[in-house]
Amino acid sequence: EHVGYDAVIEVILSCIKAFEIINNCLDEDYSNAISWLNDRLAEVWEDRGAFPGLGPMLCAIEMPLGVLIAKEIKEKFEDSGKKDMWNLVDDVIKQPKDYLYPELASKISPIIQKTWKGLSEERKSLFKLLSRFSLSIEQARTLFNQNERQKKDIACSDKEIIENPYLLYEQTRLKIDKLYISVKKVDRAVFPVQSINEKYPLSEPSKLTSDNDERRVRAISIAVLENEANNGHTILPCEMLVDKVQELILEPECKVTMDILHAIEKFLKSEIIKREMKDGTEYNKLVRLNEFDEIIEKRVGKRLKADKLNVKADWRKMIDDKFDKGKKVELSEDENKARTEKAAVLEELAKSRISVLVGDAGTGKTT
Repeated sequence: EHVGYDAVIEVILSCIKAFEIINNCLDEDYSNAISWLNDRLAEVWEDRGAFPGLGPMLCAIEMPLGVLIAKEIKEKFEDSGKKDMWNLVDDVIKQPKDYLYPELASKISPIIQKTWKGLSEERKSLFKLLSRFSLSIEQARTLFNQNERQKKDIACSDKEIIENPYLLYEQTRLKIDKLYISVKKVDRAVFPVQSINEKYPLSEPSKLTSDNDERRVRAISIAVLENEANNGHTILPCEMLVDKVQELILEPECKVTMDILHAIEKFLKSEIIKREMKDGTEYNKLVRLNEFDEIIEKRVGKRLKADKLNVKADWRKMIDDKFDKGKKVELSEDENKARTEKAAVLEELAKSRISVLVGDAGTGKTT
């Protein structure tokens, strides 16, 4: 099966992590296997390069055959001796006939040249940042063009994305799959291998201050809580959140402690809240889920305070008619008591604006 570079990188990192655990648990030496996997990882990163999203991003400024043109640029850059690929991108767009064969050169029209030259520093910074991501053409067009972001309800500006690349995960995590940018995909862009990072370091303000920069910690914590929510757990004790973040296969690791979460609590607050259970245990919860809870609580509370519905029915007679089929039946004391209870339950269910029927298995909830 054909997969992208980021997917292969993730698989190899998982294998390395597994072999490191095995190596520490067993007497056998698996260092050769780990070394081989590291070599393969380096090869994949070399093929991926620093800017795997350059082609889709050229398409995002409506350059036809942008992916092919990006491929040509990358190949020529390796032979050009230039130190910065973006200088070559500028030259190719300015004088395409000097660098590309005629069919491709013709795709860089005067309007594309004017568009590229007219991009503000902020827009060009965003272009270069997004080029670090493995993107589809649709993702590139959506994320780069402000009007497309607004249509897809991706609520962040160019400036905000540049200041915090992890917003791309936070803002797309609930979108359809073809728009979703995983937190690990952001990690690949922000934390490439050392050889790429030395040649193309991420500049301020996108650059993270540390492996556990608050922007990264928040995004990864959200990813953990979203995964827990998908498994039916809408809250997570703070200690468990720390453990689950540390268990993730990330390169570099995101080292988080309870003290770190406490220190950045104000920054987390827009997406993650902290509450306390009756026994004093602190837990974390996604803001979006808490908003649902507040809506449900408000509506349930309103129903609980409202007058009961005026429903008139002889529930006991209806039960007797259902079970006895119109015949006169001598009931035992237990059966008579059970039917009386059923009638009382049906009356409460019918008149209450909200109710919950609770009972052990076999107690007659269904019948």
